[in-house]
Formats: sequence, structure tokens, C-alpha cells
Amino acid sequence: MLTYFYAAYASMAAKFSMGLHDAGAFLRRLAVLAGLWWILDEGRMDGWWFAPAIIAGALLIQYVLPAAESRWGWSAVGALRFIPYFLKQSIHGGWDVSRRAFLREISLDPSMFEYPSRLSNPTARLFFTHVISLLPGTLSADARGNTIRIHALTGAEPELRASAELLEARVADLFGETLASEARS
Repeated sequence: MLTYFYAAYASMAAKFSMGLHDAGAFLRRLAVLAGLWWILDEGRMDGWWFAPAIIAGALLIQYVLPAAESRWGWSAVGALRFIPYFLKQSIHGGWDVSRRAFLREISLDPSMFEYPSRLSNPTARLFFTHVISLLPGTLSADARGNTIRIHALTGAEPELRASAELLEARVADLFGETLASEARS
């Protein structure tokens, strides 16, 4: 336990001995956090009496806790291909939901299946899992390791699996990743 506190203290001390460049980064973070506070407080001044403590705490946390390694490297070309795909799927899903809302008899055939993701980047896999839930009619019910349990309102499993594979390929393209070529079961 003492080792952790010493490591945290050493890390914090090293980060607090800033150069001119780091002071600029600190001031930018301070400005961003103050701006976020102002937005969340809806521009009122009555909440600013405890804002310095909250902002100082947020700044301190950035120096005390070790930074998590994130691999959010998006491919610009992949983003240009992903965004139209996502918008098209969202519009199609929205149209389907609105059409079903006006039908006398709603045809649902709910199903649940497990999908083994081939994405090796954990950030890309997490993004894929969340995007599944954003698309209408599907929900990521569980994710353990590389396996994602998907709930769907309609559709046969082969069709749903093909749709998940297409989305996974788009996410892989977005993150500049090549999908693993393991066989599907």
C-alpha cells in the first residue's frame, strides 16, 4: 500500500515540476474544466462558490492517477466510410420503428445470439458493442472477452449475424484494424 502512495507521490511530483509547455497544457485544462462547469451550471453565478474545489479536484486527479493507455486512433478514410453507413442504418431503423408504430399488429420476433468479435483492439471492440445498441432493433445485452450477446427485435440469426459482421468490418475500418481471419462457428 505504501508503495502505491509513494509511486503516486513520485508521479505527481514529476508532473507538478512543469516546464513552460506543461504550464500551457495545465491552463488549457483549467479553461476547459471552467468552461464545462459554466455550461453545466447554465451560466449562473450562484454555483461558483464551490466550483474552485471541484475544478482543483479534477485537475489533481489528472496528476495523481496514471493515465490509461487508450487506442482511439481513428482512420480518417474509415470515418468517412463509417459515418454515412451509420446514418443510413439509423434512418432505416427510425423509418422501421415509425412504420411499426402505425401498424395494427406489430410483428416482433425477438431473438438472442452470441457473436464472437474478431476485433483485437479493446477500444474498437467496446465501440462496436456500444454502436450495436445505438442501431434500432438491436441491443448489446452482455459482453465478455471477445463474445458479445446481442438481442434483436426481429430477423433470423443468419441475417442478424451478417449485419453484425458488416458493422464489425466498418468499425475495424474506422479504427484502421484488419479483422482476424478466424473461422466463425
